[in-house]
Amino acid sequence: MALPSIDAADATPVNDTFSVTATSGPLAGTTSLGTFSDDTSSIVLGGININNGLLTALNFTWDGITYSRTNANTGALYFDATGMLTGSLFGTNCTVGCGVGSRHEQWDIYVRFGFTYAVQGVVGVFSGTITESLVVATAEPSSLALLGVAVAGLTLAGFGAGGARPDYLRGRHRRAGSARDVEAEVEDRGAVGDPA
Repeated sequence: MALPSIDAADATPVNDTFSVTATSGPLAGTTSLGTFSDDTSSIVLGGININNGLLTALNFTWDGITYSRTNANTGALYFDATGMLTGSLFGTNCTVGCGVGSRHEQWDIYVRFGFTYAVQGVVGVFSGTITESLVVATAEPSSLALLGVAVAGLTLAGFGAGGARPDYLRGRHRRAGSARDVEAEVEDRGAVGDPA
């Protein structure tokens, strides 16, 4: 049975920030910040997308080398039933999954478990910690200015506090179709057939 996914035609970017700190090895104590993006077409509701190349952007510098989606990418993305990213696995040596080999300049980030790295010519694979957070979009200043113009326009048109309301907004609010509504309408207008 296939798990549901989001249609590629409806895909929108999802941006995340992360921070890694080496806790062992020659780079112990080194911290680096990065960002990555995937898009909603990668989402497998309540499941795992185990594919290479799911990142649409990556910006991360480790041990003096800057990485992008061309020289590091995914092994897997994990999602809950609502499509929220709950885990990611990406790095420099990923196909189906990721791995780090001793004596090679490699790293991988497995958000559920941590950061692993190796340094060129140094024996050993070393570990670290990872934190990740979704980047939440905020309104641009130009959007806020447009909102202000709209509120001012509505106020001038009589929708603001203390302003006169158009005829169709005056009077009582009624539920359409009830006998009481008809009686209230007759009372408001006078006898049936009188001009309003």
